[in-house]
Order: sequence, then structure tokens, then C-alpha cells
Amino acid sequence: VDWLGRHLERDIAGNHLWTNGAGLALAGCLFAGKSADRWWACGYRLLNECIDSQLSADGEHFERTPAYQCELASQLVELAGWGDRRDPDQADRWRSTSHRMRSFADRLRHPDGVSPLFGDSTFDCLEMKSSRPLGNRSEWVGDYYVHRCAGDALIFDTGDMAADSLPAHAHADLLGFELSHAGERIFVDRGVFAYSGSARGEYRSSSSHNVLTIDSEELADVWSSFRMGR
Repeated sequence: VDWLGRHLERDIAGNHLWTNGAGLALAGCLFAGKSADRWWACGYRLLNECIDSQLSADGEHFERTPAYQCELASQLVELAGWGDRRDPDQADRWRSTSHRMRSFADRLRHPDGVSPLFGDSTFDCLEMKSSRPLGNRSEWVGDYYVHRCAGDALIFDTGDMAADSLPAHAHADLLGFELSHAGERIFVDRGVFAYSGSARGEYRSSSSHNVLTIDSEELADVWSSFRMGR
């Protein structure tokens, strides 16, 4: 834990730095003594900084990947359970933040109860499944336009492909969408299969998404494993 505290992933930032803070805060809850006090203080301050800088007012994480949205929200709930021993008020803030993040993700889900596979998402990371009925309505959820009618659902992403400062989990999916009909997914995003090798480039390409292309032109210059140009 001391090593982690001396090697925070500020060069990567994003969900990495968020998780660094959560890890330090958790260690501060599990142990006692001066080191634990230091871990806790560093961890909860860092995590709160990440929450303030990485979440929109609606509760969307700025890397715009539903799987990471659910994973980070789950981290906060788990940490809050241990944080009650250290600072109940702080723990309640994390629960409230997690609820805001989950509520955002919940409004994007398909009729099957699971979120879309935008960005670097996989079904095994989308553990948040809900059976709460959302009714027939059309609404904006952040930069997503969501239309629901009976068992049909259209989830249309009108926002940026990535945060300008961190495109690591972004795909070339400008104006992409997913669609369910009669409760079944019909138009689906491929999500992600690998973080390296040729498959990485394939899954990030425009041809792996429900988007408009002209002459097979890519909608973004994705390169290496986690880079994006123009």
C-alpha cells in the first residue's frame, strides 16, 4: 500500500487514478495506526478529487464507457461499507454518488435490463441489471437520446467519442446507436474483446459500430491500443 501511495497513476489518470484513491482509502479502513491514517487521508482526498473532476452533473463518468461506469459505482458502494468505520458522512457521500452513477446507467439500459456496449464495455462488467420498468417515453440522458415504446428501445449517442484528455477507452463510433425490438437486441455494439493486438484495432474501428461511413473512411484515427487522433 505504501508503494501504491508513492506511485499514483497520474500519468494515466481517469479510472486508474480513481481506483488508486479507492484502494488507499480501503486500506486505511482495514488497518490501524499511523500508516493507515495516512492511507485513508490520501485515499479519500484523491477519490473525492476524481469524483469532482470526472463526473458530469448527471452522474456520467467522463470516459463514456458503461462498463466502467458500473464498475466505479460498485467500487464506491463497497468502499462506503468499510468507510462507515472511519467517517460515516464521507461514506454516505460515496453511496449518494454511486446512486447517481447507477441512476444514469439505469436510464440507458435495454429492455433486457443491461446497459449498451458502448466503448470498452463487456457484458461481464455490466453487472448492474435492473428490472425496474421505465415506461414509454423519449428523453435525453446526458448526451444520449433514448426512445422507449413497449419492448422497443433506441439508445442514440450524440456526444463526443471520448474525453479530449483521455481517449483510452474510446472507439470510432461517432453518432452510434443500439436498438432493441420486442425485448430483443437487434442492432448491437461489439463492445471490446481485447486490449492489445489486431483484435483491438478491429473492435475500435467504425465497421464494428452502427454508424454512417463514406467510402469506408474511419470516423476517428484510432491507433496503438489506447490512442485516438483526429
